[in-house]
Amino acid sequence: MKVLVSAFNHYDYLHSIARSFREIGCETIAFDHENATVLDWDHPSLIRRYRRRRRLKKINQRFSDIVGSFSPDIVFFVNGEPFFPSVLQKIRNQGIRLVLRTADTIGNVRRPEHSWTDFDLIVVFEPTDLKDLAKHHAVYMPFGFDPVMYHPLEETGGTFAFDSVFVGGPHPERFPVLEEVAEFSAREGLRFGIAGPGYFNTRGLGGIELRKEFPFLANSIIHDGPLTPHEVNQLYNRSRSAINFHHSQSREGINMRTFEIPASGTVELVDWHSKLDSFFRIGEEILCYRTVKELCESIITLRHNDMLRSKIASSGLARARRDHTMVHRCREILNMISKTPS
Repeated sequence: MKVLVSAFNHYDYLHSIARSFREIGCETIAFDHENATVLDWDHPSLIRRYRRRRRLKKINQRFSDIVGSFSPDIVFFVNGEPFFPSVLQKIRNQGIRLVLRTADTIGNVRRPEHSWTDFDLIVVFEPTDLKDLAKHHAVYMPFGFDPVMYHPLEETGGTFAFDSVFVGGPHPERFPVLEEVAEFSAREGLRFGIAGPGYFNTRGLGGIELRKEFPFLANSIIHDGPLTPHEVNQLYNRSRSAINFHHSQSREGINMRTFEIPASGTVELVDWHSKLDSFFRIGEEILCYRTVKELCESIITLRHNDMLRSKIASSGLARARRDHTMVHRCREILNMISKTPS
């Protein structure tokens, strides 16, 4: 089986997916494209329209050339935003199966609304999207994790630099929660760290404004910038627990961090979602919270009960490795597409 994986290589997920297909015996190559969309085709500015169209044409031509030289059996797209419907239809007419893996809700996937018919199988990140794709072959499946990226590190030696950490972007809805956790941690003598890109420069919030409105949050920032998966894994390994906030687009779907945190060997503290107990035993393999008070109570409990922390971390790691790697997901998708009529 020959698989071509195509994605904008956000946090190296493109190569994680390609590596997973190889691990289950597929001859696989990866196509890394720019963060572009066919919806960029038109623009009021003549210069911008020319540049965008030239960029899209180059992406589609490079892609078509690779398909022609590699002759895949399956093309696996993540969002598939830059590709012309005419190009996809031409490939499909050659008997090549097209799978679309959404990394966002379908409302945030930047493709024409009618273009869902271009794919043989659509794998959605958000379960509630299925009702809008009822006329298509669509299934719900969360992402998994890449064990090459996320795993326990022996060199930490069981010592922790942090009681809890949060790694993620500065979405404004997260700020009040992070401020409350940071203030609680300071009051209780806990070490809390926040890492992610642009806290002092995103959405018009400069350093002075951030420190004035969210002083405890600002004092907890340990890294203000992008991190590689390797750096994220190191940070999780250095902490007793790690907090996971879902983006507002996750109405029921669960994000990649849900699997990456326990896979790193630490305890996950995740905001409650209805689908979570389908993938982990809550309270035994991961911990959930519905309020900031519950979150803070879990952080301090894990700080003072190392036996409990170790038990949950070990159970979460074992479950993630047993059921939730990207290899598991890729194998499921291959089984599905093999049963899908051409």
